[in-house]
Amino acid sequence: VESNGSLTSLSHNIKDGRLLIKITKSSDIIIRDEYMISFPSPEHAIISGGSQTHAGETVKLSALIDEGYYIRYIYALGTQSNTRYEITDLKFIMPDESVEIIADISVKEYIIVFISDGVEISRKTYKHGERVTIPDNPVKDPVGEYHYPFFGWDHEVTSALSDMTYTAVFTESLLSSDDDYVIAPDRFISFAITLISIFVVSV
Repeated sequence: VESNGSLTSLSHNIKDGRLLIKITKSSDIIIRDEYMISFPSPEHAIISGGSQTHAGETVKLSALIDEGYYIRYIYALGTQSNTRYEITDLKFIMPDESVEIIADISVKEYIIVFISDGVEISRKTYKHGERVTIPDNPVKDPVGEYHYPFFGWDHEVTSALSDMTYTAVFTESLLSSDDDYVIAPDRFISFAITLISIFVVSV
């Protein structure tokens, strides 16, 4: 192999008692060093790919991540130069040195909001799967002869799995002379339809 990467080969055979030597030179063959790729073993994820490859080639990685987690950052670190090489869409160009894949796996976080009568009464950030704290039952001010007892939330409150907004649901009641709350007859049908709609959406 010559300094410019060309390959010179020799071959021979014997014909009619004579030794024939053939020299072939090819400039199409380029010898490139192979470099190693080492992978981390972070919690909640498995990152893999080829263990070695040539400089200049595109390296494609794969990542198996636990539910509720994501790759916060990932890059390739040169083992000789300590240079960071960018990884985009789990792909990077192999440099002229071995590399170690560096990654940070973080838990997802969600914003949970509770609203009562158009007013935000609670906003908190929760980690994936964390138990959501339900605020005290809200109170809606009466309007005239109508009062509004708290009925519940428009969705079942579960652990944090995504950003979520919960809205308080109130029944409309007419205060009777003996201070008992009763649902106003002329508004019962509308109220029932609302509850059915909420139930269907929740399911």
